[in-house]
Amino acid sequence: MAGNLLKVHENSNAVILSTENLSSGWYAGRIRWMMVLNCVFRSGGAAILITNRKSTRNISKHRLLFYSLRTQGAFDDKGYNSAIQEGFTGVTLRKDVWHVAGEFVTPQKLEQTKTFFYERC
Repeated sequence: MAGNLLKVHENSNAVILSTENLSSGWYAGRIRWMMVLNCVFRSGGAAILITNRKSTRNISKHRLLFYSLRTQGAFDDKGYNSAIQEGFTGVTLRKDVWHVAGEFVTPQKLEQTKTFFYERC
């Protein structure tokens, strides 16, 4: 849709936002320790600014070289059961959530060639 709008409107910018939430137990409060589930392995997002301004073609700050690799741990029973709803509003975090989270944020999981790289233009 953003690409079509840029074709119609000259010298314009568009912001594309993408989000995912794999849990209906999203915590929207302000208590930090309860936000762990939102941050660890159940949600994500990205944004990009695109333009059709010819004057900015040669001064772009970055060019995308590789795509990021998304790691999801809910396929594993231990990961899935470490953060689960129990019929109440919100989510129960079991003590092994830290172990499960640690498995998915270690450098070994994301090879350097698979992470998000930018190249200065």
